Amino acid sequence: MIKCRVEGGAPPAPVYRLFEADEYVCDGVNCDFVQANVLVALQDIYTPNIGKFYELQAGGFYYGLVEEVYSGPGAILNPTNFTNCNSWCSL
Repeated sequence: MIKCRVEGGAPPAPVYRLFEADEYVCDGVNCDFVQANVLVALQDIYTPNIGKFYELQAGGFYYGLVEEVYSGPGAILNPTNFTNCNSWCSL
């Protein structure tokens, strides 16, 4: 009799760290502040940089990380970051 071990199934779900952030939108040249206290998420395989700016993974908005929080849903961010928001507008 041959015994085998079957492994498989879905890969583990990614783990995210949550942050409170300020939300901005690019007006074509500069970033304009939209609102504060927005919950955002960054996959935990990336090192977050408080004070840096990240783009929403779906595009359209930019977020300056303020502090880490530990509960709630968050919009998923692209891990690429810039020192200031206007750097996104110049791309």
